[in-house]
Amino acid sequence: MSVAWSTFPNKFACCRNVSPPIYTCCSRLVVIRGGEKIHPVEVENCLFKMEGIQNVSIVGVPDTRFGEQVCAWVSTKSGHQVSLEDIQGFCKGKIAHYKVPRYLIVVDHTEFPLTPSGKIQKNILRERAKTMLRLE
Repeated sequence: MSVAWSTFPNKFACCRNVSPPIYTCCSRLVVIRGGEKIHPVEVENCLFKMEGIQNVSIVGVPDTRFGEQVCAWVSTKSGHQVSLEDIQGFCKGKIAHYKVPRYLIVVDHTEFPLTPSGKIQKNILRERAKTMLRLE
């Protein structure tokens, strides 16, 4: 079965040919790497299955060759450590190679900027990642 995506006026993407439809994320959060669209939710769902991950957020950061690269913000459960190699190895074979995070930022779960309703503010994470990784 092929996957058909629709975009709605409110900028949310939807997978149409499954029942019920799967709403993924706001289209402005989509990472475009070398012309390929990467929905952060897909990568986040993969990483949440990894042992020791407490919270994860995927953002796009600037890249001179591909336009954007995937950056993972991760907080781990107490007593666990994670490295970029661990994450890349875990993702290999589970998601497409171009969706695997190129950058990893490990933070405490309290360092995720949240809205009053408790959602992660990805625009702030993106700006912090650009500064921390010196990508501008």
